[in-house]
Amino acid sequence: MSEFNKSGSKYLRHMECLIDGKADVYAVLEAFNVMCPARQHAIKKLLCSGIRGKGSVIQDLNEARDAIDRAIQMQIAREAVIPTAPCAPSIYKCINDNFGENNEINKSKL
Repeated sequence: MSEFNKSGSKYLRHMECLIDGKADVYAVLEAFNVMCPARQHAIKKLLCSGIRGKGSVIQDLNEARDAIDRAIQMQIAREAVIPTAPCAPSIYKCINDNFGENNEINKSKL
């Protein structure tokens, strides 16, 4: 076997939880340390679009997009730094400008 392209080696993972030598989506998520539940859901929808017998490819892609939007929203919240009182109003304005009343991302601001 020829040597794997070294620039792609970051995409290789050892998988511990194989079933009869095969990986399921859960083993892939674990191997890549995907911890965010919204990202996990989106990845499962993308990997299995239209093959689960519970929806069309389009439905699965739409649901994956919804999950990605939620993952972005959660990541923004994780990365938010709430400053001390003198700067707080500008941060709250930023949060309010980027999130609507239903706590949805204002995509035009991204």
